[in-house]
Amino acid sequence: MDIKNIPRYIKKSIKRFPVVSSMLSVGKLKSRKIKNRMPRAVCVVGSDKRSRRWIKNNRSALKSINALCMVVNVKSKDHFQSIKSLAPNVDFQALNGDVFYKELKIKHYPFLLNKGYIRQ
Repeated sequence: MDIKNIPRYIKKSIKRFPVVSSMLSVGKLKSRKIKNRMPRAVCVVGSDKRSRRWIKNNRSALKSINALCMVVNVKSKDHFQSIKSLAPNVDFQALNGDVFYKELKIKHYPFLLNKGYIRQ
């Protein structure tokens, strides 16, 4: 799947858990410009402590840019709901995120894709 198809892909939100993205893991990445621009800001997180802290620290910004947060590694629906509760005014979807590695060679999350840039 091409990264440009993410908006259509998110309509296929996963209803079964766990959600496992085998090509992505929690970690650090360098901010950089990317070729593909998303039609909407997208953040990618997991259910780990680092992702939860990142969501809490960035929830106001995520809301202000109308970001869609993709939860790419999460054990259960209860864990997913607890992540959503960290930023109740932000849209969340549970999805496999391996497309980010395949298309952009991104290995680690949490991150934000916005206006042609990726950053943590």
